[in-house]
Amino acid sequence: SIYPQIQLGLEAHSTDPKIVEKSCRVMKHCIRCVPDECQGIMQQWGACLLDRFSAHQHSSFVYALEVLIVQYYEEPAAKGMLGELFHRMTSVGLQTLSRMAA
Repeated sequence: SIYPQIQLGLEAHSTDPKIVEKSCRVMKHCIRCVPDECQGIMQQWGACLLDRFSAHQHSSFVYALEVLIVQYYEEPAAKGMLGELFHRMTSVGLQTLSRMAA
């Protein structure tokens, strides 16, 4: 699986928007092209997105979460986890916007 390398890359370079964008793009393509193989890392990838977005609010993390939701929301086991990720990431985004407006 390519995911462990993507996760390590994001941990080491999460302040670099180009690396973040390319890493998220690779995972988005993997999820769209081989969704069954990627389903096993869905929870880890979602947690990684939330963690990285909480530290660095790159829009690529939001788009990557959207791909997870679109791809897996119909899975009964995934609905709760994806909904929780959405709400938590939205909260981080709203807090960021509030700080910027103040």
